[in-house]
Amino acid sequence: MPSHVSVVLDGTWSSRPWVGGVKAPPGGHPVRLSTTFSVPASLADQPVELELEGLWWSANVWLDGERLGAVVGGNPPVTTSLSEGLAAGDHTLSLVVAAPRGVSAFAHGGGLGSNTRPDHATLHRPPRLRFHTGSGVTSGGVRLHDAGATAWARVDPRRLPEGAQVHFFTALDGRRVTDFGTVRVGDASHVESVPTAPRDPLWSWGDPALTHLFVEVQSADGTVVDTWSVRTGLRSSRLTPSGLELNADRSPAVAVRVLHGLDEPDLLTVLEGAVPAGVNAVELHGDMVDSQVLSLADELGLPLVVLPRCVGRVGRPPGTGSGLADTLRAQDERTVRGVGAHPSVVSWLVEGDRQNLHPGRQDDGELDAWTSAIPADPMKRPVAGIDVPGTLLQITDLRTSATTCPAGCGGKWIVESTFRIVPMLDHWGAVARGWQAAFALGIPGGTLPTASDEERSAWAAAFSTVLADSGVRAFPLDRTRRASSRVRVTGLAPGALVWVAAPGTTLHGAQANDDGVAEVDLWFEGEATVHGPGWSEAVEVAPMTWRGTRLFGHVAEVAAPPGR
Repeated sequence: MPSHVSVVLDGTWSSRPWVGGVKAPPGGHPVRLSTTFSVPASLADQPVELELEGLWWSANVWLDGERLGAVVGGNPPVTTSLSEGLAAGDHTLSLVVAAPRGVSAFAHGGGLGSNTRPDHATLHRPPRLRFHTGSGVTSGGVRLHDAGATAWARVDPRRLPEGAQVHFFTALDGRRVTDFGTVRVGDASHVESVPTAPRDPLWSWGDPALTHLFVEVQSADGTVVDTWSVRTGLRSSRLTPSGLELNADRSPAVAVRVLHGLDEPDLLTVLEGAVPAGVNAVELHGDMVDSQVLSLADELGLPLVVLPRCVGRVGRPPGTGSGLADTLRAQDERTVRGVGAHPSVVSWLVEGDRQNLHPGRQDDGELDAWTSAIPADPMKRPVAGIDVPGTLLQITDLRTSATTCPAGCGGKWIVESTFRIVPMLDHWGAVARGWQAAFALGIPGGTLPTASDEERSAWAAAFSTVLADSGVRAFPLDRTRRASSRVRVTGLAPGALVWVAAPGTTLHGAQANDDGVAEVDLWFEGEATVHGPGWSEAVEVAPMTWRGTRLFGHVAEVAAPPGR
C-alpha cells in the first residue's frame, strides 16, 4: 500500500473554471462543479484530503451526496479532510464555489490576478486528492548553510507512534544521495537533522539540480511505519549590497513582475519577452504563489522573489478590515508553507513603512500579518524591503529611504510601478537610468512591470547599455535543461484514477478524462510502475527537456488492459 499519493482531478468535471477562456458567471453568482472518480483498490481505505488551490473565495463540499461543510480559501492552497477512507469504486465530489460579498471582496485580497473581478467566484487549479496513512508529517525541505546541509520536517506528534523518530535522506532516479541521519521527534512540531556535508549537486541559477527528500517515520525500534517525500533542491541564497547571490553566483538582480490569474500571461510568455531585456529573476507579485509556476521555475533554475499580497492591506477603505487580520495572517502562513521546499523561491519582499500612508491596515490598528509568517519560514529565505518611493519613478526621481525588514535586510530592493499612473516620455529610458542610479547607491536590484508587445523593443534598447555596464547577466533561457518524465495512460474508464510509482520519487496520479486518457508527470529516469483499477504495468520512462520555453522528449504510452 502506498504511503502517500497525490492525484490531480482534472478529468470528468461538469465545469472546469481553471481552464483559460472559460466564461465566469455574473458577479456574485456561485460556480457549481462536480465529478465522478473511481478509486482503485490499491488506494482504498486510506485517509483522503482534498486540496483546493486558488479557491476564490469559499467552497461548500459534498461527497457522495453528503455535505461535508465549507472551506475558505483565498489565494494560497487550502486543505480539508475528505474521508477517513474511501471504498474502492465510484464516488461523486461536488463543489459550490462562492466569492466574498460586499466590501470584503477587496479586503480579502482582490481576486486571482489584476484583471479578475473579486466578485467572480472561481477555482484557479484543478482539485487534488491526497491519499495517505496519516503519518503526521505535513511538510519538509532541505537547506544549505555554512555548516552544511540541514533537512527539516513539520510533524504532528499526536499522529506519530510513541517514541517515533524520523530518518532523512535524498534520492535521485532510485539511488540515495545524501543521508542526514535519524532524529527523535519528541513533543516538538519541527524536527531538524544535524548539519551534514551534502553529496547532492547544487540547484543553481539556470542550471538546476533536483532530488527527492524522504522523511521516513520509524517506530522506537527502528521499524519504518510510513514515508513522506517531496521534490526539492540544495542551494544557498543571500542578498548583498551588490545584488542577489545564489551559491557562488552573484549578479545585480533585474526581476520582471508576474501577476497570476486566468486572464494573465503565463510565466513562459513573460519570460520569453523579458530575457532579451536583461531579466535574470522573477517577482511573484502578491496575488498568488502558484504551484505550477513554482515547479516550472524549479526545473528551469529560475530565481523567484515573492512579495506577499498587498491587496487587502493597502488602499482598503478605512475601518473595514479590522476583523480580517486573522484571515490574512492565515493566508500568509499558508503561502509560506505552500512554497515549502521549492528551491526556486530565493527571497521574500516586504513593504516599507511608507506603504502604510495609504488607508488600510495601519488605520485599523492591525499588525502586519506577514511579518510574523516570514521569519517562521523553515527554509530561512532572506528578506528584503521595498523602497516605496521607487514605485513612483514616473513622477519623482528615485530616492532612498530607511527600510526595516522582519527577518533583517541584506540590502534593499527598488520596485518600479506596475501601473502607469502618469504618462511619461521615454518611459523605459527613465526606468533604466533610475535602475542605474539605484545600483550606484548600492541597492541590489529592481523589479520591472511586464512590457507590452509595443514597448518590448524600447525596454530592451534602454536596458542593454546600463545592464552591460553593471555586469548583469540575463537568464540563460536558450540552455537545454532536464524536465520531468511523462506517462500517458489510454483506454481507461472516464473518471478512473491511476498513479505512477518509481523508487526514490514522490507518488503522483491523475484522473482519466472523458476520452479515457490520463497523463502523469514524475521526476524519474528508469523503470516505473503504472497502477490502475485492478492492474499494474511496468513502463520505461525517460526525462523530457526544456529548450528555451519549449518542452521536448518522449512520452511513455501505456494502454489499460481491456475490460479493466
